[in-house]
Amino acid sequence: MKDRNNKPKLVLFQFRYEKNVPEFLLIHKQEHVRCLSQFFEVTVINEDCDYREICERHEPDLVVFESGLEILNSHRLKIKKISSCPEVPKVAFLNADGCTEHRAGILSDMDIWGTKTAFSISICAAEHLSQISKNLFVWPNFIDPAVFRDYGIEKNIPLLLTGSLSPRYPWRHKVYKLIAEHYPSLVCPHGGYVTRVADSQMLIGEKYARTINASIFVPTCGSVTKEVIRKHFEVPGSRSCLVTERSPGLKSAGFTDMVNCVFADESDILDKIAYLFEHQEELRKITDNGWRLVQSKHTIKNRDQIFQWFKLNKLLKTNQRIVQPTPFARLEIVTDSSKISNNYIVSNGLHLTWLKRGDEFLWKRKYEDAERCYLKSLSFLSELPEAKFGLHYVTYIKEILRLHFRGLSSQFNVH
Repeated sequence: MKDRNNKPKLVLFQFRYEKNVPEFLLIHKQEHVRCLSQFFEVTVINEDCDYREICERHEPDLVVFESGLEILNSHRLKIKKISSCPEVPKVAFLNADGCTEHRAGILSDMDIWGTKTAFSISICAAEHLSQISKNLFVWPNFIDPAVFRDYGIEKNIPLLLTGSLSPRYPWRHKVYKLIAEHYPSLVCPHGGYVTRVADSQMLIGEKYARTINASIFVPTCGSVTKEVIRKHFEVPGSRSCLVTERSPGLKSAGFTDMVNCVFADESDILDKIAYLFEHQEELRKITDNGWRLVQSKHTIKNRDQIFQWFKLNKLLKTNQRIVQPTPFARLEIVTDSSKISNNYIVSNGLHLTWLKRGDEFLWKRKYEDAERCYLKSLSFLSELPEAKFGLHYVTYIKEILRLHFRGLSSQFNVH
């Protein structure tokens, strides 16, 4: 690795957090900086400022703007003279779920900042942001191997049940209930994303990693969107057997059923867990393979996608563009005439399945069926803009029809 003084300079404009933000979110914020610091000399700006003054003072080779954060106790920076210093390349960092209701704000931010390129932690972002998919790259979640590792702890927890149980996690609701009814399980509540809770109420950091390491199985999922989340790497990275919902994103990340993880749903999860409890050698191999996969391909040292883009962008010619063949592949330069493009993940989560059905019914003027589908989509993601718009539109049409027929009825009674 290059000496620190020879690294290119990066300025990261990061959201400002309030003091009562949950501590694990602060850890994630710090992890992003540590990851970038593997490849850049990073300066973090988290106060309102003058862009020209920042550029003149720090002379960055690359500027990164954080956008899309869904944490209530955070504030987007007010940056003056944002159009100055056009010679410095800029990219946006979408630190949010791909389905976030803040997508319109993200696009607005990018327009204001003059950024055409964006990196997202969400492998599903392009599925929800088709407007920028051509220049949208994935900077996937990762683990810090100094924290999530094998501590050599005795495995005395059969199953560890952790994480949020909001409506956006239908797989967890079905699976966790089944597991708790059939196996001794340790349940660790999630403190939420709004206010910091006491240390005794939520496991984070090394305590959390050690608890995973003491567990035989840890089930988790990527929410209704079938995202690849941190826990998908934290569990096998701490040498526990990952039990999860099958998804295109996890396949892209290298996970294979009964080889380095267990893919299951409510129909077969009990059978698979029972089988592995009875076949300890096979369970050990799956756990070890998962550990090797994550420690070799999904740590902080493997996430150099922004650095890759920075180097390739300096070599880019007028008839060329940068592509990312898969979310976990290396970026490359292709000609504009090439058919190679950013091959983003299509997960077709339940929220989108119901949304598409609602749209189909709407075009067929089956308004009751459309309304039912939009409400089903919103039952998973209550702020999904497309479903809310569809529902409001159906309500408007139904009201117009009601008034129309009431008028006809009134005319009929008159005559």
